[in-house]
Amino acid sequence: MSTCAVATCPNYHRKTKGKGVIYHIFPVCPNWSKIWISKCKRQDHINVKYARICSDHFRPSDYMDDMKNRLLGLNQKKILKPDAVPSVNLPLQDNGEDISSRSERKRKRSILREAKIRLKCPSPKKVCETPSMEPFTTPTNENICSSCFETQKENALLLERIRFLEKELEKTKEETKKNQRKKKIKEMKTKAQIGRILTENKSLKSEVKKLSKIEENFKNILTATQINAVIENKSKIKWTAEDISRHLIIRSISRRAYEYWRNQIGIPLPSASTLKRWCSKFSCRPGMLHDVLLVMQKTFHSKPEAERLCILSFDEMHIDRKICYDLEAPHSGKNWKSPQKTFFFIHPLNCRKIWAFADPPHYFKLLRNHFLDTGLVLKDGTVLTKNIFEEVFKKDRGEYKLKPNLLTVRGNERQKVSPAKTLFSATTAKALLLLTGNQRADEFFELVDSFFDIMNSSKLHPPSNKPLQAGYGLEKYFSQQEQILQNMKEEMNGMRVQGKKSSLPFQKGILISISSLSGLWNDLKNLKFSYILTSRLIPLKVYPAKYEVLADFTIIHLLLKLFID
Repeated sequence: MSTCAVATCPNYHRKTKGKGVIYHIFPVCPNWSKIWISKCKRQDHINVKYARICSDHFRPSDYMDDMKNRLLGLNQKKILKPDAVPSVNLPLQDNGEDISSRSERKRKRSILREAKIRLKCPSPKKVCETPSMEPFTTPTNENICSSCFETQKENALLLERIRFLEKELEKTKEETKKNQRKKKIKEMKTKAQIGRILTENKSLKSEVKKLSKIEENFKNILTATQINAVIENKSKIKWTAEDISRHLIIRSISRRAYEYWRNQIGIPLPSASTLKRWCSKFSCRPGMLHDVLLVMQKTFHSKPEAERLCILSFDEMHIDRKICYDLEAPHSGKNWKSPQKTFFFIHPLNCRKIWAFADPPHYFKLLRNHFLDTGLVLKDGTVLTKNIFEEVFKKDRGEYKLKPNLLTVRGNERQKVSPAKTLFSATTAKALLLLTGNQRADEFFELVDSFFDIMNSSKLHPPSNKPLQAGYGLEKYFSQQEQILQNMKEEMNGMRVQGKKSSLPFQKGILISISSLSGLWNDLKNLKFSYILTSRLIPLKVYPAKYEVLADFTIIHLLLKLFID
């Protein structure tokens, strides 16, 4: 800890922290160091290697002028001049030194008084003239007062000294003026330089901002590899798979435009040979595209686990008719088919099962649409149409949930799930049973409502009036949930839409979802899972509602890590 070496100074680092007090080391020069030691007035030995003297014992004139920081408005560094000596707030000397200094000052004062008296004496005559003296007649050596002669001699020396000092003073004043002019010029140059630097800095910031904005705008047009190639002016570029796939699209649109952009405009694009070489190595065999999976793996490897939740959408696609099949295969002789009731496929990397689920809101709305448009024929032959609600409205128009507009939905209104859920609800089933006595309609509507509750479970502890909304697989509700799924499976197998001879895709989607849920639960039990929140299997729950669901089926990985091991 730094402590001031002056004898009576109470300052030390912890006491003066934050007060602007600085502790200076002793000079390296032995002579100056001895002077500093004498100023400390210490009786004990001072180790100049570790001793310090605080800034309270120095005058402001002892510090160098930090002109640069002063012009910039910054804190000035306190740097001592080479000849600075502690001269402020020093302790009194001991008795011997004090007496000697006093006597010395007394002697100097007496000399000064004598000098003043001598300077006031205009001539030796006035100094030596007394009433007892005789008139001065002959300038002989005997008549001249020896003391006056000495005084005159000293006066001459003093006058000569004064003239010399006046000349030195004039020189010093001139040098001071020159130094001030130089200092002023230097300050003006420094200010001008600072102004130029600030202006240049401002323009550079503006340029950087413009370049950043240009780069940000170009990110929507060019890839990162292309931007780096333009900035660094590279001749050899290492293209990524993303770049190649993107540029292949441009090349497939127009070969001549691609060559024009590459050769004439100068946009960094892969050459035709690079594209051909990459295409020759890309596997496009029927089945799983492993190269695509590798691209997706690299894309999602750095993503957090919450973003690895993956939904694959399968839809119909047109296949080029140039693709042919092997005529020598054993199946080429006649038409045949082999139905496979497996609702999963194997993950190509970790050999886990990936189960397929239909979109519940989608097939729920389709069930409602077919019921309103044509009607349903249940497995026992019972026909259900929207006409059964006419009797309900005749007997009780006060049923607050059932409104006639539920039976006349058109256009975009059919995309909403809530009207379909209101129509196929337990409340509707009870109203049908109470007002029409149609027990079969009551059973079907209540079955659909219970099935949708199971496929949309989102809570571990459901409401008391909706116990089937509990997580699928909980021991308390599992037997009841299994019974509902089995009844729905039998109902969908036997049910037909009026005018149709076979099951429609939405019925097959329901059957697939039931089988997949059972298979997924068996797999998860082996991994010590306790339940499944089936709402997580619905794309509308996984993604915001603003995204359109384009597929009839969605695939969800067993552990929400489809492409990352």
